[in-house]
Amino acid sequence: MRILVVLILSGCITACSGVRFQSNISPDLAEHAQSVANADKVVEYSVEEIQRYQARDLGLLVASSCQQELLSAKPSKYSIKRDLKYQTQNLGGNGFVIMECSNDRYAGCYAYLECRALAYDVDYGSR
Repeated sequence: MRILVVLILSGCITACSGVRFQSNISPDLAEHAQSVANADKVVEYSVEEIQRYQARDLGLLVASSCQQELLSAKPSKYSIKRDLKYQTQNLGGNGFVIMECSNDRYAGCYAYLECRALAYDVDYGSR
């Protein structure tokens, strides 16, 4: 009896493996959702950690956040890191290292945060 149940369940699962779903989601929204999913795969490393891998430097990244209104949210490192992940992904990378962050004054901002980072294409097979 157990074998029959296992066979039926495995048949149902494999029968649905090629199923595609249609939705009324716009292509732009679908592309954005895919971009968010891909950005989640980008990893932040420290300078010491990135040296353990074979990693190709893809260039400098700069991300900033400005609090334009007194009662609006203050700049957060979380939003800066999300932006750095998107930028890294757009360069074809999968890792980045934050080199420095500063809270300098910036015209029109109650609070300002800017971070500079390096994007990398990390080869996880080589350690």
